[in-house]
Amino acid sequence: MIYNGFILHDIRRTSLQNLVRAGVPERVAVKITGDKTRTVFDRYDITSERDVKNARDKLERYLAKQNGASSVQINAPATVKQALTF
Repeated sequence: MIYNGFILHDIRRTSLQNLVRAGVPERVAVKITGDKTRTVFDRYDITSERDVKNARDKLERYLAKQNGASSVQINAPATVKQALTF
C-alpha cells in the first residue's frame, strides 16, 4: 500500500527500528506498532551492519569499564550471523 508516495511497510519498518534504536523496550515497541506476534516484530526489526558495529562498540566500552582499562579492542566479524558466534 502506498501512502503519500511512501510504502506503508517502509514507514512501519523505519518506525520500529527508530523505537528500538532509541532504547524503547521491545515489548513497548510491539504495542506501539501493533504487531501481533514476535515473528512480525522480527520481520520488521532488520539488523544492519551499523547495528552490529554499535553493539560491538558498546561491548568494548562495557568490558573496558569492568576491567578498569581505558579501552578494550574486540575483533568482531562483520556479519550478523558471525557476530553471534564470537
